[in-house]
Amino acid sequence: MAASKKCLLIKYKGDTRYGLEPTLSTHDDVHMAAKSVLTLGEMENAAWHYDVIAIDEGQFFPDLVERAEQWANDGKHVLVSALDATFQRTPFLNVLEVIPLAENVIKLTAVCSDCHKPASFTKRLSAETDLQVVGGADKYTALCRTCFQKPDAHPNASRGITDCAALPASKRQPQKKSSRLAQENAPPNRRQSLEALSRPSNTIEAHVEQRRKSLQALTLR
Repeated sequence: MAASKKCLLIKYKGDTRYGLEPTLSTHDDVHMAAKSVLTLGEMENAAWHYDVIAIDEGQFFPDLVERAEQWANDGKHVLVSALDATFQRTPFLNVLEVIPLAENVIKLTAVCSDCHKPASFTKRLSAETDLQVVGGADKYTALCRTCFQKPDAHPNASRGITDCAALPASKRQPQKKSSRLAQENAPPNRRQSLEALSRPSNTIEAHVEQRRKSLQALTLR
């Protein structure tokens, strides 16, 4: 309950970094009661009893667009915290699709772990290649544009990732015809002109976690 409003906090069930308890935990060890689900549709019946619905890790929910729009149209105040892109700088399409439906969009930045400038991109530290790898500062860090483009910035990435995501166009390796055609047929990236905001924090690590947890905050009302 906040400001006489009943609040529902939803977290992604695949995020078990802080244990299996149905709580959402911040990097500063603040814990809040939350419902842990794999799809937002699992909360369809419960949502009717709340005024505010907050969704964490929105990029992982396949039904994000449908449910967020439905709840907003039902008069709920819907908050979504999500990443807009992967560590390869490819978009999470469900997040890009929900942006035009929101009344308010805030894009946050972190602090570059290399040069300490504002950072908008993510570097994966672990060797996993799957797009969906849940983790914190042990698996990810934030980089600014300049540091992201350094050839040695992605030691665990495949050749294709480095060529397509990290290097400037003038230095990229020629793509095979099939790859080029696939890229041409892919949906165009939707670019949003968003106001970049930074939240004060005592440590760089907290900024990095802030970037990972709340890069894309969306409000539907």
